[in-house]
Amino acid sequence: MKNNFLLILLSCIFLISCTRKSGPNAAPSDTYYRIEKKNSKSDVDYYITVVKVVDGDTFDAVTQDGIEIRYRIHGIDAPERKQDYTTKSKDKLSELIFGKSVGIKVQKKRDGYGRPIVYVRTAEYNDVGAEMLRSGLAWHSKKYDNSELYDELEKEARRDRRGMWDANNPIPPWEYRN
Repeated sequence: MKNNFLLILLSCIFLISCTRKSGPNAAPSDTYYRIEKKNSKSDVDYYITVVKVVDGDTFDAVTQDGIEIRYRIHGIDAPERKQDYTTKSKDKLSELIFGKSVGIKVQKKRDGYGRPIVYVRTAEYNDVGAEMLRSGLAWHSKKYDNSELYDELEKEARRDRRGMWDANNPIPPWEYRN
């Protein structure tokens, strides 16, 4: 049953790819798996469709070619599994991006787990990492990012006791992992 479904799915993808025009003069695709290269002046490199949120800083998305890739959001670090607020952090990221076409700007090809590191932008929340920090559901990852905006957003969330900052002493994920 699974083999038949997979064979039919692959056949459909192949047929669609053979009939689709490509190149600079091709009409834009309106398919579910939309991704397009933007010009160098754009805030995003590609558009992808989010199909799964893994946790508060990691998600899976599908490209126009139907390839599912796991991404990590640049500049933030969210609670790990089994840490307090991990579910709330994951739920917030899901609210922001799940099932949506989002723009990404690649910052680093891959992290230690093989995930591309990306800035993520949506129509509603221009910078998803900033919104996670503003909500108090992620730490600013200062080891890998020196954004003054991200630093200020984390400080504001702490001061206003939003999200995990309402707890007495949340443990940063990099300490929890060690």
